[in-house]
Amino acid sequence: MKKRCLIPLIIMTLTLTALWGQDIPAQGGNTMDTSLGFTIGTVTLEDQVYSSVRLMPELSFGKLGVGLDLDFRFNMDNNDSGDTQFNVYEKDWYFSDGATFQEYLNLYLSKISYLKWAEPRDPLYVHFGNLPGSHLGTGFVMSGYTNMLFLPEKRIFGSQFNLDGELFNFPYVGVSGIIGNVSELDLYGGRLYIRPAAFTDIPVLSTLEIGGSYYTDRRPYLYLTNEDETDEFYDNTAISSDDLGDPMTILGIDTIMPIFGNNLASLMLMGDVVFQGENKDKIGSMVGAAGNITFLQYNGQVRFLGDDFQTSFFDRGYDLERWKKYTIYNNDTDVYTIIEGGTSYLASLGTSFMQNSLVFNMSVEGSFEEPRGSAETYPMDYPHVKGVLLLEEGVIDFMDFNFWYDKSAVDTYAALVSPEYAIIGGLVNFHMAPAVITLQVDVAYDPNNSDEWTVSSEIRTGIKY
Repeated sequence: MKKRCLIPLIIMTLTLTALWGQDIPAQGGNTMDTSLGFTIGTVTLEDQVYSSVRLMPELSFGKLGVGLDLDFRFNMDNNDSGDTQFNVYEKDWYFSDGATFQEYLNLYLSKISYLKWAEPRDPLYVHFGNLPGSHLGTGFVMSGYTNMLFLPEKRIFGSQFNLDGELFNFPYVGVSGIIGNVSELDLYGGRLYIRPAAFTDIPVLSTLEIGGSYYTDRRPYLYLTNEDETDEFYDNTAISSDDLGDPMTILGIDTIMPIFGNNLASLMLMGDVVFQGENKDKIGSMVGAAGNITFLQYNGQVRFLGDDFQTSFFDRGYDLERWKKYTIYNNDTDVYTIIEGGTSYLASLGTSFMQNSLVFNMSVEGSFEEPRGSAETYPMDYPHVKGVLLLEEGVIDFMDFNFWYDKSAVDTYAALVSPEYAIIGGLVNFHMAPAVITLQVDVAYDPNNSDEWTVSSEIRTGIKY
């Protein structure tokens, strides 16, 4: 029965693919590139298996690009009378228990996979949709933030932009910013920077940047659920279901100074001072250097932190940990100092080949001070390890992949392979032209889940022209 019901959808998709996957001449002799990818497969959502027919049309014209992600997910079962019942995964299209305007806005905005202008290194860059890993400034506050942790059940529509005065032949000023969820406007931040000596011909001084940054999370309890973990420090039992928390704001002043750069090597010095906490009395600073030596990319920082100062506040796991970070930010406990101040470090080393088509990077950050106790009691006193391995499409004819690893509270070598306090995932695409088979698995330690970690997996097959 399932196969018979899929036949009309397959025919419809193939017809749309044939019509869409063409080059459309535009005025002035330019060409508008279009394509329609689609996949047919299964996905597990809320412990149920759904069939999935997914349409992914893309259109680009010059620097403008747009992609849609229309996923029709459904299953079939027998009702009480014995008839086969067709069930759509309702959260893709509506909320049976009702929802706010913001929730519906995000639901339908999330059908847009991306809407972008240009690339991140261009003087003007705008991106809407999924944010796979966002940074601002030196990365001391925002490093690797993503709004994609709740996929495939929940999609979030964000935005990132950069505007450099070089676009107007005025290289003295620029601004960059990010919005985690456009419909909720919960998390947003921006950095305004100046180049005070851009008028000189001295290479080091002409490219010196001095920046000021501002970040706000208006709703720290936005993703809090009634299954969230509590312990002697983190206690959410007194938080009502309609409480979104008070806004958190973080301020920073930074400087970035490129020393030299060419095809063989580069060096950039940087520094940052950041103010956190309700009274902005949690202060942290850092000095560091970053660059490359041939194909090796490096980054090293020495950090000077006050008590309960949180480095990389907006990191890859932020949306899972935000209510706990709010607890530290807001001093909502008299139990103990969760993060002990002192001197700490960050070190990363990676490689990049073929214009970033093959990327590998590992980083570790931790304290020079001795831990106060076990990793279970004082997880922030122990190293935090992150890694990424990326191979873009086209390097190898039959596959591309993206693997990521984010692990905190590393107290032993064995802890490196434990999913506790970890976000581990990977996506592999196998190409057998024109067919594409995609396997994606995510394992995330989730403090908002009584089972401690969640596993989501998805297998998709389809054709892309």
